[in-house]
Amino acid sequence: MNVSRWVVLLCLFINYSAALASPVNIGLMETTNSFSAIAFYNWHFVIKGDVHTKNGTAPVSKIARQKKHTYNFIDSLPKTNNVIVVIPFEYQQSSLNYPYTFKLIDSVVEILLKNELVTLSIDGYSYVDEANENICFWLSLNRALAVKYYVLGRGVDSSRVITLKGRSNLRSIQRKVKRQPVEFNCTAEIILNYPIPPPEVKIQDMDEDGIADDEDSCPNEYGDKAHNGCPDKDAIIVPFELQQSSLFSSTYKVLDSVVVILRNDPAIRISIEGHAYKKEGVQTVCDRLAKERADIARRYLLTRRIAVSRIDSVKSFSNLQPLNAGRNPWEIARNARAVIFLVYH
Repeated sequence: MNVSRWVVLLCLFINYSAALASPVNIGLMETTNSFSAIAFYNWHFVIKGDVHTKNGTAPVSKIARQKKHTYNFIDSLPKTNNVIVVIPFEYQQSSLNYPYTFKLIDSVVEILLKNELVTLSIDGYSYVDEANENICFWLSLNRALAVKYYVLGRGVDSSRVITLKGRSNLRSIQRKVKRQPVEFNCTAEIILNYPIPPPEVKIQDMDEDGIADDEDSCPNEYGDKAHNGCPDKDAIIVPFELQQSSLFSSTYKVLDSVVVILRNDPAIRISIEGHAYKKEGVQTVCDRLAKERADIARRYLLTRRIAVSRIDSVKSFSNLQPLNAGRNPWEIARNARAVIFLVYH
């Protein structure tokens, strides 16, 4: 009777080993869920005897024990930034009882409902002293399931749950051996998977004016889109000191040269623009500086007997139109300016 039972067990094992050797079944085993993995892992405790291999005779238990190392869970998911939220449970319980547990999960649900790109994984854990190994596994799995069902009940689609696993008591065993104090041993963990955005495409832009070199007519000169990446050659730059809107020696020289041009040709009209640089202050300061620079340039020209009718417009552009990339103190100072355009009729 005993011999017959061992023969039956041996035949069953040989059939199962042959099935595992199939390439199709190997692929299935690689993608099997945690339940099959745990079940197969535990079989080496009940299967006994010897089998013949190409390297000689080996115990069945040894081969079964080695099988657990053949699983290759291939992660084909996109790379993510992960945030772990720990959900505590009561000792030997898998139901959600702590009041702040619901607040924790509700905060996770709020994130998931606001951002549809975020997915989650749920892992359950048990404590080594809660029960034997098999019960600890089912306890950890039930904790993960309790969290999952609560999340789904709050309106999160089940497709957002990427994985759900019961991790049994392995972590607590390691912590006990290392004598690591932790606040909670009976837990589930929600892993929020935030997708990592693709890296920004860097364009080749030598003059750093924000226009790609292959679209820039002047790749070595700072310009704007209105002039195909080139500076406006007709602009007369009226310099100002940084964070100042009062006239100084260089300002007088440029404005006086404009006065000479206007007196020599009565048909020429002008338009005036005021500009500031972002490093001169906050937005409101830049707004004020740009406006004052345009106004003081206009007032100076009027004091030099230039008719107001010859000034077509006075505009302020705050810090929106820098003259250069501001890579050094000289370039930064150049951006503190007013600009005068000559209009020929």
